[in-house]
Amino acid sequence: MTQDPHLAKCMEIIEAPLPTFYMDTDRLPDLLEKAVHVGCLCNLSELEKLYSFIAQKIYHHRAAYDRTAMLQVSLLIIGNISF
Repeated sequence: MTQDPHLAKCMEIIEAPLPTFYMDTDRLPDLLEKAVHVGCLCNLSELEKLYSFIAQKIYHHRAAYDRTAMLQVSLLIIGNISF
């Protein structure tokens, strides 16, 4: 009895080990603090714009197991925001 090549490929993918997920948890409080500070200074439309920027970066990095780049870009966006 021969095994279907597609099934064999699927099983290979399922059984492959996943990379280690990494998020720099030391910098997350900085991101939160900056987001809250900037958010307190914004009106509703500016908050929506800020949310849109950050949500776009999260979506862009959704498949990355190392979220360091996403965190750095989010910090830059919040640090350079001007409405």
